[in-house]
Amino acid sequence: MGKGKGKGKWGPPPPGPWGPPPPGPWGPPRRGMGGVGVGIVAAEAAVVGAVAGACLATAVERPRRPTTEVVVVGQSAAASPVIVETSRPAPIIVETSSRAPVIVQTSRPAPVVVQPSRPAQPVAPRNPVAAVVQHTEEPLRVNSVFLSPEQEENRGNVHFFALDWTEETGASWRVMRRYNEFLDLQKSLSAVSFPDAPFPGKSGISTCKGQDLVNRRRGLEMWLRRVLQHPEALSSWAGSIRSFLQAGRMEIASAPLADAPYSKPQPAASPPLPTAPPGNKTDDSVLAVNVPAGVVPGQVVAVTIPGGPEVNMTVPKGAKGGGQVQVWYDSASGSVTPLVDN
Repeated sequence: MGKGKGKGKWGPPPPGPWGPPPPGPWGPPRRGMGGVGVGIVAAEAAVVGAVAGACLATAVERPRRPTTEVVVVGQSAAASPVIVETSRPAPIIVETSSRAPVIVQTSRPAPVVVQPSRPAQPVAPRNPVAAVVQHTEEPLRVNSVFLSPEQEENRGNVHFFALDWTEETGASWRVMRRYNEFLDLQKSLSAVSFPDAPFPGKSGISTCKGQDLVNRRRGLEMWLRRVLQHPEALSSWAGSIRSFLQAGRMEIASAPLADAPYSKPQPAASPPLPTAPPGNKTDDSVLAVNVPAGVVPGQVVAVTIPGGPEVNMTVPKGAKGGGQVQVWYDSASGSVTPLVDN
């Protein structure tokens, strides 16, 4: 067996499937390793598998464990069932010293019912405010006023003045008024007075007679005329004036509107007032008064005293328009009295 070195059973293996592998992309096999073995291939496969596994582990998230809910139930006097509601399927640990059974229920969301909205109802105010409607009273259109001395009278101890007044329509009226009623009218008009026509004061005696009565009558007449000429007579004073002139009025015969004396300013021209002839006037004397045309007996006219004031006169019976009337002029009282049968 010593002969034949290198030959025989232990000689080099013949070429076959177990021969050295051909050169590949990694170059020739390293010396001393005898080529790439099965162990190297297995190691490389393990490395590649580990990398792939790591990638897969990174991409896929592990499922989370459900959170455990702990419910602690105190001891109750009665062994009634303990009901635990939960909104999610998580493990529940119930700690209780009671022997009552524990029932775990999963709560369900309450159903939502959608209903159409109702129309809004009007709400009435608690304290409704009543609308106040103010009606402006129509003022009286007074053309003239006159206190007739012939028609005034005493009723017991009270003296009544006869107030004759004429509307712009031509209607004439008479009312009987006491001094206190004139005073009430003045108070309702904020106690108005005028420099040229002051409101006559009381005489201080129970009964006003003689010259005091004449002065009071004339003062009341002049004051009332100034009131009717005031701008407030057509606005804030209208109601008080209407009540004063209309309450208890009596209709009297009237003359045509154009002949009415003491009228308020009118756009149309008025007939001339009767005047006493100049040169016949004295302090207390007889005057001849020219009566305007169209004037009838009983009508009140204004007489202009030459060089003096303007006074009222009632046309006496028998006088005619266009004629003359003899009158007595009293300078102290400022009045005229016809000298014919009245």
